[in-house]
Amino acid sequence: MDANGVIAVRPYRFALTEDKDGNVVIDDQERYEPTIFYHDSKDVLMSEDHFTLCVDDEKSEVFIGKRPVKEGRIMYLYTDQSIFKIVQYGKKSDNLYKVAWTFNHEEGIVPATKLKGVPVISNMGKIYWVSRFYYAVPLLDLALTNRNILQVSINSSVFPFRVMMASECDFSNDHQRCVRGKLELSETGEIAGTCPRCNGSGQSIPVSPLGVYEWQQPTALDGNGSFPNKPVEYISPDNDPLEFVRDQVEVDTDKAKSILHLQTSNSNVKGSEDMTATGMAIDQKAQWSFIRSESDQLFDLWDWILNRMAWQRYSGVIKDPYEVVPVLRRPQTFDFRTEADIWNEIKTAREADAPPFVLHQLFFQLLNNIYSTDPEQQKVFETVVMADKLFSLSEKDVALRKASNTIDDYELTLHHSALQLVQLIMADDMTYLDKDIKDRVAILIDTAKINTFKPTNSVIDTILNGTGGG
Repeated sequence: MDANGVIAVRPYRFALTEDKDGNVVIDDQERYEPTIFYHDSKDVLMSEDHFTLCVDDEKSEVFIGKRPVKEGRIMYLYTDQSIFKIVQYGKKSDNLYKVAWTFNHEEGIVPATKLKGVPVISNMGKIYWVSRFYYAVPLLDLALTNRNILQVSINSSVFPFRVMMASECDFSNDHQRCVRGKLELSETGEIAGTCPRCNGSGQSIPVSPLGVYEWQQPTALDGNGSFPNKPVEYISPDNDPLEFVRDQVEVDTDKAKSILHLQTSNSNVKGSEDMTATGMAIDQKAQWSFIRSESDQLFDLWDWILNRMAWQRYSGVIKDPYEVVPVLRRPQTFDFRTEADIWNEIKTAREADAPPFVLHQLFFQLLNNIYSTDPEQQKVFETVVMADKLFSLSEKDVALRKASNTIDDYELTLHHSALQLVQLIMADDMTYLDKDIKDRVAILIDTAKINTFKPTNSVIDTILNGTGGG
C-alpha cells in the first residue's frame, strides 16, 4: 500500500547514565533492544544514499504563547554510522530543534530502507517505487462502486411491489368528515386533525388486517359479474439493468485480477481451442512470476531487518554479529490450493484412471502442502515418495501387481512400513536427514530389503490351517 514508506531499525529504548562530566548519556554497558519502526511515505522528508530523515508520530512539548502543548515534531535521522533523535522545543512558531540523543551503530549501512515494489525512474533520474497492486486499483474501485450501486438497487427496486385500487376516503360522522385526509368539522368547516381511518392519505384501501381485498359489490363489478380491472396486481421491475451492472462488476474484477495475474479461468492459446493444459500452465507461470517477485522482496526485507537487529544488539559483544541471524527458508513454489483441493484432484485422477506418475505427483504436492512449515518431516516424506514406487497406487492395484509377481517382497515392506523404517534408520544415524536425497533413498531401500520377512511354506500352513512346524 505504501511502496515508498520506510522501515527502520533502531533500539526501542535506552538505559541512560551520566558520564564523568555529569552529562546524561546512553549506557553502552546494557544490551540494546532494536525493533522495527515504520514511517509513512508522507513523513519521509529526505532519502539519499547515506541518510534518511523521517518525521515520527511521537510529539514533543512546545509552547503556544505560554501554554505547553504536545504538538512539537520529533524526527529521526538515520545515517550509515549513527541514528539521531531530533526534537522540536521552545515556541512552536520558532521552529527550533535539538538533538535529544545519538546512537552510534557504526555498521556502515543506513538502518532505514523503503518497502519497495515496482521500481520507476523519475525525470530527475531517481528511483521511486510503485505498489504492484497500484495498477489494479482503478478497476477495483470501479467494481466496488458498481457493486454498491447494485446492492442499493437490489434493496430498493428488485423485488415485486403491490399495486392496488383505491378510492377516496369516505369517513364521516355527525360532527366531522374526511376531506383529503384532514378532519373537517361539519358545523364550522374548521380542520380538527388527521383522519383516523386513512391516517391523512385521503384514500381508502379496502384491505383487511389479514391482507384480504374487500370489494364493494355496487362499484367493483361490471355488468357481467366480473372485475373491470384487477383490484390487486404485483409488478416486477425490469432486471436487465441490474444484470448489466452485475456483469460489469465481474468484468472489472476479472480485469483487475488479470493485472495481478490472479486469473480465475484458463488462458486461451492462439491457434488452438483445446490446449487447456497449456493455458493453465501459462496462467500458473505468470502468477508465480508475479508472486515470486513480491515474495523475494519481502524476504529480502526480513533478512535486512534481522541483520540490522543483530548488528545493533550484538556489535562489540561477539566477533561476528551476523552469525546469530537465523536462516530464512524462502518459498520455492506457490501453491494456492488447499489440502481439500488436492484431495479432490487425486480423487478425479483415480476415477479417470490417470497414469501412476500423475497420482505420484499429486501426492507429492499434497505432502509438500501439509508439511511446508516442517523441513524435517518434509525430508522424510520426500525420501519415502521417491523410494516407494507403489506410493500412489491403491491397495487393490498393489495386490494385483503382487499376484502377477511384478513387484518384489521388499517393495511391499517399503510400501507398508516406510515411516517405521525411516525411524529405525534415524535411531542409528541422527545425520540421516542431512544426507543427499539419493543417499537417503538408497539407505531406505537397503533397510527395507534387510527387514523384509518372506514366510516359508510351513509358516504359511501354520497361519492358514493351524498345522505345520511348531
